[in-house]
Amino acid sequence: MKNNNQQAGSAHAIIVIVLVLVLMGSLGFIFWQNFIQKKTDIVAKQTTPSTSKSTPSTNTPAIDEIALTEIASDNLTGTNLAIKYPKTWQMSHESMGPNYDIITEKYKISSPDNKILINFWTSNGGFGGTCEDIDGDELQYINKESLPRFTNAEYIEYYFSTGYFAGIRQNNMSIDTTKIGDSACNYGMSGAVLPVKNTKNIENMALHLDMQFPEIGYKGASSVEKFKDIIKTDDYKTAKRIIRSIYVKE
Repeated sequence: MKNNNQQAGSAHAIIVIVLVLVLMGSLGFIFWQNFIQKKTDIVAKQTTPSTSKSTPSTNTPAIDEIALTEIASDNLTGTNLAIKYPKTWQMSHESMGPNYDIITEKYKISSPDNKILINFWTSNGGFGGTCEDIDGDELQYINKESLPRFTNAEYIEYYFSTGYFAGIRQNNMSIDTTKIGDSACNYGMSGAVLPVKNTKNIENMALHLDMQFPEIGYKGASSVEKFKDIIKTDDYKTAKRIIRSIYVKE
């Protein structure tokens, strides 16, 4: 009888031990699942590099996206040249001809604040000028850009100690080889593109397309310093895009 009681007691003890082990195992699994594994997942998520790309803001359009919608076109002299400009810019027009020896069609396009003026004109006269090499006219800055739809000229901006220019120049060897330190006279004075084809068989037809800045003057060291500032502005970039839009209307 005593033997049977001892066996029953041992069995109960074993069952209790097994239950305790099962309970501890369950509690251990729950602890691991809810704390250790969760923490590991969080750390993994924090250390995994993000593959998503940020989307740039489109609230302010880039200067290249400004719509050029209005057209100024030369019809009088038969070149059919045209440029495009935004509606927010103002345009004025004057012409002389056709019953004159010198035939001219001229547009002036100004920025909203009138600080930048674009001269766009064709004529068979009134161009030219001379340039004498002098100390101080050595070029300090040059930037050249192609004209997408007008191949026999290019856009150029430059300055030296007492003067500057922003507009188009005719392609030639002098322009191609001129570098900083050379005389500004290498670029000539008039900025005329000559000759320009036209449907009216007018000889010596030329194109003049450049910028003026009424408030800063044209010559002198102070004007050059102001020009350096203005070429960084959005309106200047728009004006440059207007000039570079030059094309021949079909």
